[in-house]
Amino acid sequence: MLRLPRFPPISFSRLVGGQTLSLRNGSSCNQFVQQSPQLRNVFLEDVTLTSFFSRYVPKEEHTAIHEDLVSFGGQAATDLPPLARQCEVETPWLEQFDAYGKRVDRLHVSPAWHAMHRVSATEGLVAIAQEDHGVYSRLYQVCKLMLFASTSGLYSCPLAMTDGAITILKRTKSPVSEVALQHLLSRDQSSFWTSGQWMTEKRGGSDVAAGTETTASGCGSLNSEHLLSGLKWFTSASDANIALTLARSLDDNGCPVPGKNGLSLYYVDVKQNVSDGRILAQRLKDKLGTRQLPTAELMLDNCKAIKLSEDGRGISSISPMLTITRLHNAISSVSVM
Repeated sequence: MLRLPRFPPISFSRLVGGQTLSLRNGSSCNQFVQQSPQLRNVFLEDVTLTSFFSRYVPKEEHTAIHEDLVSFGGQAATDLPPLARQCEVETPWLEQFDAYGKRVDRLHVSPAWHAMHRVSATEGLVAIAQEDHGVYSRLYQVCKLMLFASTSGLYSCPLAMTDGAITILKRTKSPVSEVALQHLLSRDQSSFWTSGQWMTEKRGGSDVAAGTETTASGCGSLNSEHLLSGLKWFTSASDANIALTLARSLDDNGCPVPGKNGLSLYYVDVKQNVSDGRILAQRLKDKLGTRQLPTAELMLDNCKAIKLSEDGRGISSISPMLTITRLHNAISSVSVM
């Protein structure tokens, strides 16, 4: 008969510190509890950032900017982390139909997500780059985004696309651009807008010219209204007020113009088109990460849009937006580290 060795019971009393737990057999053990970091000011405690700031920002610009960064650094260490956690826990969800079967496409997000919107507006996280701080406006913004990104609950994403949209709209001579810029650059939380960037379609890949199937019907002239039809496969920050997107022109026979020569840039009033039933949310993406950020598949059904570029200039017109969003992505990565 095989005899199994008898091992002495494991003693947990060797653990140092922590709390004492009572086990079912009446014994107890000490459990060590790791203390969480105690942040007080993420700007003042960042030696590299403060050293860089002092080295490159001259005295005449230093005082006012420094005071604002110190103030926001305290907020980023105390007020924002609970909101960021709430954004992660209370993920967005899509209500496609009401109780009576009417298509409503209501996107529900966490109250903390709305709070991040208000913080972004009042702190001027987008507006600073366009305000009068001389050549240091963008540097000022970068420093502030560094403090914000890691505790933003991923609200840094819509801010990146909003900043990119501003760069494009400032170059266009369109009435809708002038109106939009007033909202995108606002520090008033009730009038501050965000922008989306709709490029990805089902084909995916880096060849946007080959992958864009959404069509635009209209007279073809700049600043005129067109109707967009197609599926935008991956639209992050789907709750944005406006969006810049690409669509393919139609020739005289009603056929899509192939290649990059058929692509133009369009401005979409998202809220109005959703209200009119011209943008239908197919579903929210079930992502592995960044789940606090609403990302949807959107069907454009004769979606009203304003043409912002000449035919064939769609990719080159939207490229500055990509440059700005890449800058934001780099800032966010460093902020998290």
